[in-house]
Amino acid sequence: MYRFILCAILCGSTLMASAELYRDKLREAESPKLLADAVSRISLRLRFSSDDVFSLAQSAFPEAGISGAEAFLKITSGDFSERWKAACGGLSADAASKRLFSELGEILGTSDTQSQADRLGVIEAGLRDRHAYLVRKAESTKRLYTALGALSGIGIAIMTV
Repeated sequence: MYRFILCAILCGSTLMASAELYRDKLREAESPKLLADAVSRISLRLRFSSDDVFSLAQSAFPEAGISGAEAFLKITSGDFSERWKAACGGLSADAASKRLFSELGEILGTSDTQSQADRLGVIEAGLRDRHAYLVRKAESTKRLYTALGALSGIGIAIMTV
């Protein structure tokens, strides 16, 4: 009887660890979505207002949804491209999403509005694809660890009997 309880506790702790890992993966998957939303806001302001690049940068993150976004509020003058890249370095996002998002610093203010908007659309689509990929990856990780937890529990139960 005690062996069964021990096996149940071990299975439960493994499943809890997998649930925690799943939550971490989902949080990681959220950053490309937040960055894509920021690109969308910048694209809208680019098309329908006459803001300069510094105002566009400040409008990227109106709410604190991603850690490190406050650096974009401090981009008010100087070399925009360099300041944008520096601010991107402080974002709490995966490397691929940061790389995509940092490309905005090279795009904004360099050509006509339509060309900039088109390139922003490509970056936004890339970030949304990255978000979908990370969500799928989190789901598969959840299934894997859930199966491993159940199998390890069954294995331990068999060994103790």
